[in-house]
Amino acid sequence: MKTMQQKTGRSSERKTKSVKLPKR
Repeated sequence: MKTMQQKTGRSSERKTKSVKLPKR
């Protein structure tokens, strides 16, 4: 479960950065 949460956190962070770049 910890590995899944870590993977989701990394994916979420990458998606947030990707959305913040184009959104800006």
